[in-house]
Parts: sequence; structure tokens; C-alpha cells
Amino acid sequence: MARKSFSVVAAELRRLIEEGSFQRFERLPPSRKLAEDMGVARNTLRDALFQLEKEGLLETRPGSGTYVTAIDRNVVPSAVEEATPLELIDARFALEPHICRLCVLNGRREDFELLDSLCIRMESSVKDPVGFAEAGADLVIGARNENDLEQVSEDISSLGREVVSVCGSLAKREGLEDLVDAAISRFGTITTVVNNIGGSMPTSFMDTSEEAFSEALRWNV
Repeated sequence: MARKSFSVVAAELRRLIEEGSFQRFERLPPSRKLAEDMGVARNTLRDALFQLEKEGLLETRPGSGTYVTAIDRNVVPSAVEEATPLELIDARFALEPHICRLCVLNGRREDFELLDSLCIRMESSVKDPVGFAEAGADLVIGARNENDLEQVSEDISSLGREVVSVCGSLAKREGLEDLVDAAISRFGTITTVVNNIGGSMPTSFMDTSEEAFSEALRWNV
């Protein structure tokens, strides 16, 4: 069995805290027991706990133990929500090339062949959610026209796939939240997101206001 790195252990503990298995102000089990429960060495656990301390999720009190200090994540401002458009672009430039590099280093030929075929099919189905259903996907679809939604829903259902339709504007945050809530409520998770709404800035780039730029970014990203 492969040894767990401290980052993997930190991720497991982070998930337990987020799921409520460890409540705020609760003391974690003694390090010896926690290390045994997680199947890792105590020094690996120590590094994981230190990482979560830096994130503000835990606090170690000498002579007392390690306590959960994370507050309700629902009241913590999201880094994405607080970021400016340029900060989001910078983050994508930093992360996405590294993700591609890892895929190239660790992927197999059959993986890339499958990805290629899936990308071709996805690109041809961007404006055709029925294509995703034909490939075996259950869907949550959204649009402003309720009649269009009903027709597409019937087509998807006829293929034996599940579908949830949400009528509303996807250019607004409320509409997106309704889509996410519908997906989690019906399927428990979201595996793929396809954005086929779009728009352009009303003037040249140099004459575009920050508000118009932010609006175009929300449409297209």
C-alpha cells in the first residue's frame, strides 16, 4: 500500500471537519490514536496538523491538545467571490498549465485517445444537451425560455436519462445558484459544467468600464 503524504492526510482531515465529523471547539483524538486511525506515521500526521493550523482550521494548545477552530464555512467569504476579474485570470494562468503538465506526465495513450473522442463529442454537443444524454449523462439544464426547456427535457427523458430543468437567467448569480441547488438536490454532486451562454463587451477594450468587463467575464467564463 502506498504511503500517504501529509497533504493527503490534511485533505482527509479537512473533509472530516467540513462534513461536521469534527465540530468547532472539539478536541481531536490523541495523536497516537488519530495516526493509527488514519494509517500514517505520527510525524506525517504532525505535518498535516501543522498545515491545517496554518489554514486556520485547527489550534494546538500545549498540554491540552489540538482543537477545531474552523467557523461555519457558510459565513466565510469565498476567495473566488472576493477576487477581482484580473485575479481570477491570474489564478487560472498559474493553475491550468500545471494541470496540463501533470496530465501529460501521468496519462496513458488510451487516456488521451478517450479524452480526444470525448472532447470532439462535447464540442459538437455544446448547444445540444441531448447529445450529452445520448452519451449516458443525467443533466440539469437551464434557460430563460420555459417552452424550450420542456421540449429538451422531453427529448432527454425519452432516452432514459434523468433531467432537471431550471428556468431563469444564467447571467445572474441567482440563476446559477438555482442550477447548483437543483443538481445537488437531485444527483448529490456535479461532475461536468458546460457554459454556452456568452456575450461581448459593448465597446472597444480600452473604452470598456470595469463593470462591463466584469459582466462579460461572468457571461463567458
